[in-house]
Amino acid sequence: MANCWTTAGNRIWFFYLRPNAKWSNGDPVTAKDFVYSWRRLVDPVNNSPFAYFATLAGIKNAQKIINNELPIEKLGVEAIDNHTLKVTLEQPEPYFLNLTNHFSFFPVNQKIIARYGQNWVAPTNLVGNGAFMLSERIAGEKIVLQPNRHYWDHKNTILTKVTFVPIKQRARAWQSYFAGDVVETEFLPEHLDSKLLQQIPDEFYLAEQLATYY
Repeated sequence: MANCWTTAGNRIWFFYLRPNAKWSNGDPVTAKDFVYSWRRLVDPVNNSPFAYFATLAGIKNAQKIINNELPIEKLGVEAIDNHTLKVTLEQPEPYFLNLTNHFSFFPVNQKIIARYGQNWVAPTNLVGNGAFMLSERIAGEKIVLQPNRHYWDHKNTILTKVTFVPIKQRARAWQSYFAGDVVETEFLPEHLDSKLLQQIPDEFYLAEQLATYY
């Protein structure tokens, strides 16, 4: 959603939003939407399972707000104007920009949530800001997307329909890919990583991570 961004010592960040960015209902996407969304993420009332990500990213006062020690207004995120978002961290984080790719930081539409409450995620209600919008969802079977004509770069959208198929078993995901039933999957048997990297190097991508698992 940002044209560009700057940082002062990796602790204070400024994001300059695209003036033509819109929600799928045609409303403009503003810096205030991000402020609302990130405050909603850490609000203890919502008990979000991904609230910790704001702490992981180092956003100022995130953990204290999660602990109900400070109000959500104290979160280190501020709308300077409609298109300028200021983020203040507890300490310098050179990898903060990468963390903003996580879906917990995606904006949500305050007006739609206020109108529909918990039902705001229904296909007929959900409003997003990406290249595609939800058109159908059958739990455990499929999620279908269609292009969002209000997306800022809609003219370069090539796909006319996207269908996500939930596959829980790694072996089945791998078999479905090689059978041509799905065109992309990130759920493959781990022991085949090296083999697949040799067999289909142009199709196989191994992402780097900065992480610790226990």
